[in-house]
Amino acid sequence: MKKKFTGIFIIAIAVASIVTGCKKNDTSSTTATPADYAGTYNVTGNCGNYSMTITASGSNLTLTHFHTEYTLSATVSGNTMTIPSQSHLSATGAGPYIFAGSGTLSGNTLTISYTMKDSGGASISCSPTATK
Repeated sequence: MKKKFTGIFIIAIAVASIVTGCKKNDTSSTTATPADYAGTYNVTGNCGNYSMTITASGSNLTLTHFHTEYTLSATVSGNTMTIPSQSHLSATGAGPYIFAGSGTLSGNTLTISYTMKDSGGASISCSPTATK
């Protein structure tokens, strides 16, 4: 009887070790919501350094002080922000300037890539990093 109990005990310990030793791989990723984009960012990059504020409403964003002085609209789908093509005059009335681009949010860092074209067709490409 003692041998039978010892055998069952050893099997139970082995099964418990196998069951508790297995860990499910977590393959999920965190998907940003529009509210995650909201906040004030310090923007640095090849087209200047400035402070920008983002507000969220549904899946829409408003970027205030974008490229120093413009207010642009954007949409969100997960971790990707899309800035559809839109035309704006500068504060001095120059332009219009056409902006279009996208961005990716990772934690508190928004990496943006956009173009700014003037009415004559000349354009610049900007790739700033914005940090909350």
